[in-house]
Amino acid sequence: MSLLEKVMHADREFLDAFGIDVVEVAPGHVALRGRPSPALVNSAGVVHGSYAFALLDTAAAYALAARDVHAVTIGTHVVFSRPVAPEASIMATADVVTAGRTLATVRAALSADDRVAALATLQFKVVTDRLG
Repeated sequence: MSLLEKVMHADREFLDAFGIDVVEVAPGHVALRGRPSPALVNSAGVVHGSYAFALLDTAAAYALAARDVHAVTIGTHVVFSRPVAPEASIMATADVVTAGRTLATVRAALSADDRVAALATLQFKVVTDRLG
């Protein structure tokens, strides 16, 4: 079983609860589709920013796992550029920029109906594989 498969297996309840599907995988690249439940819509009637962040963070971690790098997030910079309607087609893509022995950097984008809604740069600490 690949590292990405192990991570996704460990995350199954999270992925189901957040309505996240993996739609594309290549070494150092992942695309996710998000289907937020009504509980993840804020008082303004748009998808909560924490949901968008969760998609970006998950896509970034999975892009690393697709390169057999197990890592945990240690820093992020996210720019939200537009609200996301709950009925929109929501996608998050992530690509590994660097992956060294101890640190990694990933860039990720969130789109809603094919329009960029958020961009992120995420830093990760590489960890010993804890998934067995």
